[in-house]
This record gives sequence, structure tokens and C-alpha cells, in this order.
Amino acid sequence: MATPVVQGRIEQITNIIPSIQHTTMGAWCHQRVSYTNGGVTINYPAGLFSVAPIVNVTTSLENLTYSSDLMIASIITSNTTANTTIRINKETTAGGITEAATNDVFVNLFAISQ
Repeated sequence: MATPVVQGRIEQITNIIPSIQHTTMGAWCHQRVSYTNGGVTINYPAGLFSVAPIVNVTTSLENLTYSSDLMIASIITSNTTANTTIRINKETTAGGITEAATNDVFVNLFAISQ
């Protein structure tokens, strides 16, 4: 289940000299989705980013049971102004590396304009 897209604009106004200002605009977006085997694509609202954003991906367990020998890796396979695609791999010391199964984990994405 996907959470609603949370997004916003960033504005920074810098006073260069008393009567001259420089304005910097940016944007951010956050969404949390259940992982689907094969990868998930998180779409951004149209026009939010003018160049591919800087992306931070974290995971949290959904139906996967924690084990001290479990490692989870997030791989960004595509990143554009319209969306980001993520693949999740899991590794155990006994079982090697495999892709996460559907609903194993939640994918949490935070994107911010460059």
C-alpha cells in the first residue's frame, strides 16, 4: 500500500546587498510503498523537478522477519525528473543474494531537487 505523496517547495532568499536579493527555488517529495518483486517505481507530481533529483532510499521490514545475518540493499536502477525505480536485494550468510519478495519490505523514498 502506498502512502500519499508528500511534497513541498523550498525557497531561500539571500540578501546580497540591502536592495538586491537572490532567490533559490527547490522542491522535495517523500513517499512510502510496499515493495513488489521486480522493483518499484515511484512517480513524482508533474513538473516538480526540472532535473533528476537527489534521492535517499531506506527500507523497513513489512513481512520479512528480522535476523542478525540479514542484510538489505537498495539499488536505484533509474532516476529521472518523472520517477525513480528501485530494486531491493536481501542477503543472508547462509543463502546468498536474492531479490526481496513482494511485501517483504517498505521502500521509503525522499527526493530533493539539485
